[in-house]
Amino acid sequence: MSDDVLPNDNKIMRHARWGGVFRPNMECCRVGVSFKVGRGHDYRQCSKPVKVTRLVDGPSGPELIGYCGTHDPLARKKRESARADQWRAENAERQKRYAREAHIQRSQPAYRQALQKIADGADDPRRIAREVLEEFDALLSAAIGKAAA
Repeated sequence: MSDDVLPNDNKIMRHARWGGVFRPNMECCRVGVSFKVGRGHDYRQCSKPVKVTRLVDGPSGPELIGYCGTHDPLARKKRESARADQWRAENAERQKRYAREAHIQRSQPAYRQALQKIADGADDPRRIAREVLEEFDALLSAAIGKAAA
């Protein structure tokens, strides 16, 4: 198979169900789409007009197949990759947010302990606050770094 021939995705209508003769409408997309019949479903040829003709690896060698804009294999791959990129970006943001929230939950006891020391009359409350804030910043940057990786 050459580079300009697309692989067969087994969604092209080539035969009729129930043993009938399938005569494709060459002006319409050749992809089989599912539709509901009673409690089950069946397939029919897509009724949208052909926008693009692609060379596809068929059972008896390469053949020209017409596709609509929705079922065009190259356009579909492009849409799917754009959707996957969007999902990856959203997931990365979500992971960063979860890491930050989890870190805040883990650091609350340290804040309480520092406030308790200050309330008990510690000699240098600024030093205690500075130490807790430095620890918070270090742990937060580590947590966000792990979530981004």
